[in-house]
Amino acid sequence: MTPLVVLALLLAAPTPRTFVGHTEAIVALAFSPDGARVATGSFDKTAKVWDVASGRPAVSLPHDRAVLALAFSPDGRRLATGAMGGALNVWVAAEAREEKSLELGNDVLDVAFSSDGKLLAAAVLRDGVHVFETDTWKELKRLEGRSVELTAQGKQLVVGLEDAVIQIYAVATWRAFRALKTPHAPFVAASPDGKLVASRNGGDKDIHLWDVGRLASAGKLTGHGKGVTSLSFASKGTVLASASEDRTVRLWDVAAKKELKSFATERVPFVALSPDGKRIAVADGPYLKLWEVEPES
Repeated sequence: MTPLVVLALLLAAPTPRTFVGHTEAIVALAFSPDGARVATGSFDKTAKVWDVASGRPAVSLPHDRAVLALAFSPDGRRLATGAMGGALNVWVAAEAREEKSLELGNDVLDVAFSSDGKLLAAAVLRDGVHVFETDTWKELKRLEGRSVELTAQGKQLVVGLEDAVIQIYAVATWRAFRALKTPHAPFVAASPDGKLVASRNGGDKDIHLWDVGRLASAGKLTGHGKGVTSLSFASKGTVLASASEDRTVRLWDVAAKKELKSFATERVPFVALSPDGKRIAVADGPYLKLWEVEPES
């Protein structure tokens, strides 16, 4: 992306609010279900929960290693954090109190709660996906995979595999009932209803869409100039946000496969879209930036 293109994007985009508090790069983001808070995980060995209205960090959660993954429970009470080295921690977010700590042996790359909050899944480097029951913290299942989503009211588990396959499991039986062949070893984001999956890989500048019911490609979103670093759906599944090594964040109309907005960043970003689609949170180095956008229709 040329300097003129970057300048044009900066002039066209609204000015974001910038939240300051981390001392090293933010690499994980998650909105609370009500959109009132944003959680961030950083290489500075902390996770922070920010109040969106005030821009202040409500709590700071210390870790021994960099925080790589975050997820709020559906009621917003709990925050799961996954760290380098294998720590999976569950916090009572408002109280900054650790409820549970699990050691999984290697970097925790991704975490996800089921929509009823009864399950927590964690994707672990070279050790697959661990699924835990949240009332007993018993490990229910271990599956192959490098990224994970729980969708369709917790009935489906969507897993990205190293061998370029998206595998979808029925949680009730843990039977794999869908398999989608992709052009790369995918990281996945799923629409909340589980009907659509978006996949990306750091080396691929395109975002690939998959129709779960038809077991087929639903096309792709093109526009980024370099590899895509993160993806995030809004709650209705019609709008997708993406971030890229080209130092842009883009907002997409999924059905029309049309770019709606583009925002320039100073560093390689990560992105989270609020559940109502009204805000985009962007990790721009150690800074959390928040853009106001049109709500999802």
